[in-house]
Amino acid sequence: MKILIVSPYLPHPLSGHGTGVFMYGLLQHLSPHHDVTLVSFCDKRELGLASDVQKLPLKLFTVPRGKGAQKNFLGNLYLVSMRSLQLLRSVVFWQPYYVSKWRQLRMARLIRRLTSSEKYDIIQFEFPSMGQYIRFVQNGKTVLHEHDVAFRPAYRRFRNSKSIFKKIVMYVEWCRWALYEPKIVRQFDHVLSVTEQDKSLLKWLSKGNHISYFPRGIDVAAVIPPYETRESQSILFLGTFAHSPNIDAAIWLCAEIFPLIVERFPAARLYVVGINPPSRLFDAAKGHEGINILGFVDDVVAYFRRCCVFVAPLRYGGGVKLKILHAMGQGIPVVSTKVGIEGIEGIDTETVAVGDSAQKLAEHISYLFSNPQRAADMGRRGWETVRRHYSWESVVSCLEQIYSNVLHS
Repeated sequence: MKILIVSPYLPHPLSGHGTGVFMYGLLQHLSPHHDVTLVSFCDKRELGLASDVQKLPLKLFTVPRGKGAQKNFLGNLYLVSMRSLQLLRSVVFWQPYYVSKWRQLRMARLIRRLTSSEKYDIIQFEFPSMGQYIRFVQNGKTVLHEHDVAFRPAYRRFRNSKSIFKKIVMYVEWCRWALYEPKIVRQFDHVLSVTEQDKSLLKWLSKGNHISYFPRGIDVAAVIPPYETRESQSILFLGTFAHSPNIDAAIWLCAEIFPLIVERFPAARLYVVGINPPSRLFDAAKGHEGINILGFVDDVVAYFRRCCVFVAPLRYGGGVKLKILHAMGQGIPVVSTKVGIEGIEGIDTETVAVGDSAQKLAEHISYLFSNPQRAADMGRRGWETVRRHYSWESVVSCLEQIYSNVLHS
């Protein structure tokens, strides 16, 4: 099949977020068997990683984009101007801010040019915010990959907002997603959801039946390290801090959950891994000698295999949390919230410890510290679950079957 994939982020193992790692793995396993073209927005850092993606048997087209603070005044002035225009456009056209943020004429022209000059079987857009470019597609069946049904986390951000002003802003954004997402879903020939729950929600929102569950794939460790070789009383948190649910979770962990653990285990250590940790996180960690905010690390797997508990105290967000699948795939026992484990197949009390309060999460971690055999058993069962449900072979086979059904529908 001839496939065009359009992404807002460059898929790469060092992307700093789970979706980038997943998409790179998908391309690794998909491109040797199909004619794949990737179109991706890239910031300066991602452009430096593009050469790695080009080693895969695919064609790559990049569209530059600005991101974060710049090193010079003019660069910052340009970025502030662009963000202001994007915000204004979202207000005028009553569309979610992230849809306006990802709107760029250069991307639209590239999609139009490629689909005019080439005959594609499948044109797949990653994330609902990129679905806006469907109107520039000239040929082929269109597929929307809903990594995260934006309607749900938008509601959770509104519900969890503390200040009245922020609650109003988040309510407006939720209303915009409630209008935009069902409309964009209906425009595609087919839609991929990452959980059965998301599939049901999308069907309800769009009143359509052209939606399939497409599971995540991850690299699973061939063997897991003996639990006794892990650093005792050590906790790992992982997440990109460009994603607000991760900021909320990390601050909650440092400010409220970890202090409860230290009361019982004064030597406990917490490792916080993720690109661009915000100043608010450092503020929350002040006064706690056991907290190590590491920022971006080249080898995340080394920390998965070093620490003795992985914690994901997510209070909002959507979709399958790849960080949890990766942790389970490395055999580290996982402690999370109900939001964190949403949509993961095979989960029960033997594979993940679940709690929704700081007290309950701290109790689970403390129990695993005190019962290493129980922790080892939980890590092994999680590893077996991921091997059974999320192997790349089964995931790619599922996607190829969906593509085939779309082409013949």
